[in-house]
Amino acid sequence: MNVAEGRLNKAGEAADEGNAEEVIEASEEYAKYAQFGEEIAAIAQMIGKDSSKVNELVAKATSLHLIALQDLNQTAPEQARISIQKAIEQTEMARESTIVALEKTGLSVPDISNGTNISSDFGSNSTNVSSDVDKVEENRSETEIEIPAGKP
Repeated sequence: MNVAEGRLNKAGEAADEGNAEEVIEASEEYAKYAQFGEEIAAIAQMIGKDSSKVNELVAKATSLHLIALQDLNQTAPEQARISIQKAIEQTEMARESTIVALEKTGLSVPDISNGTNISSDFGSNSTNVSSDVDKVEENRSETEIEIPAGKP
């Protein structure tokens, strides 16, 4: 998720400079990296791991990303707004599927506010989530399962 946030920051800086081409590039890169969290949760679930912490992290991250994308859409050059809108739509779909996954397990959707630090909100669990994500990534290369885009 840090890479996706980095792409959002890059897009914001480019928007401040009025560089539409760089905003488009960064928002397209964001969309690619943002989907990764959803894939990790799906893979964890397929290999029998508890994906609830990953889903919580993805739900919180996508909520914050939506706020940042909506702000970016207000300040970005007109030529970049279509790309940003696509990223917003993809993020909304990822958030909705993550919320559904959380609700199926009886968990509530994490509350967010501007300025929330995703990693610190998970405290010591962020290390566990990171470790679990690393394990899932290792297993990902060992599995032959293909996940269709946008499907958890």
